[in-house]
Amino acid sequence: MKERRVYRWALAAVLALILALTTGCGPQEPARYHLNVELVGDYPCMAWDVCVQDEYAFVATKDNALLILDISQPQRPVKVSSYVPGDIPKAVQVEQDYAYLLTDTGRYPNGNARLHIIDVSNPYRLQRMGECYLGTSPAEALSVKDAYAYAGSGNLYVVNVSDVSNPLLMRELYLGGRVAAVDVGDTLAYCAVQSPYQESKLVIVDISDPSQAKVAFSYRASQRAKYPYSFAFDIARQDSCLFISTERGLQVIDIAKPTRPKDISFHPVYRWPLSFSALCVADPYVYLTYCTTGLKIIDISDPTHPVEVGYYDILSRDVGKVCVKGSYVYVASLCALYIFQFTG
Repeated sequence: MKERRVYRWALAAVLALILALTTGCGPQEPARYHLNVELVGDYPCMAWDVCVQDEYAFVATKDNALLILDISQPQRPVKVSSYVPGDIPKAVQVEQDYAYLLTDTGRYPNGNARLHIIDVSNPYRLQRMGECYLGTSPAEALSVKDAYAYAGSGNLYVVNVSDVSNPLLMRELYLGGRVAAVDVGDTLAYCAVQSPYQESKLVIVDISDPSQAKVAFSYRASQRAKYPYSFAFDIARQDSCLFISTERGLQVIDIAKPTRPKDISFHPVYRWPLSFSALCVADPYVYLTYCTTGLKIIDISDPTHPVEVGYYDILSRDVGKVCVKGSYVYVASLCALYIFQFTG
């Protein structure tokens, strides 16, 4: 009888372990390994992306909803409202009184991506303004600047959002693969593109006239390069440097001359192959997430020599996008929205 009881306990423990490994979610406990980073709060949800404005976090979730959380007390985020677009939110950006939400059906290859615009001037009472259909491919990336939204959904889509109640698709560009990430400057858009041959390239698009956007330059890492980036997941600019999160680590590129980009440094990150990665730049740091290694903070005050100054091993295997405001770092995952504080 005693042996049966021990066997049942052992079987239950094994099943619990398998469930935790399968879902990637477990008790929200401090990580075993961390440096200069503390977990201060979390909100359980299946988050893809997060954007922070004032005292609110806007969270795109796999639960088919855009969540608005009051984060005035980061230790205890509180839900104040939500918006259900009908499909799965994949990316969100907030500009002034409006949230721009990129969604798809979650079915590959027929993603049927759409751009939704929501009035969030009153976070407690959200109002739908307009939407724009972007094609059959799954939603990938979103960047909004001035009166235009730039969406990666297979191709690069340029949408005029000057009339939020009637956004208009102005331009569609095929860049030689899936647009995984886009960062928009004054006259140029920088796109990380994954080709069908499982390698990435940087495509620079001239958006001086967004309605006539065109490819200005395409840059592929040489096969003989020391750190060719075969998969690029996210991209961000700061001054004359471009930062790309790749499956191997952080790639830094000098874009002082946009038509002649030059690799200047690389910071390797230990991870499983093809681990999804995202980044956020907040001078003088790059905040880098990997779905198998958690959060890493890289000092880029000298872009030619990036130095890791903080990290936190997140227990979830499904870590997504990252956003930074002040000393707080907001990390989306399919277990929760995690709120960290960088103490370095």
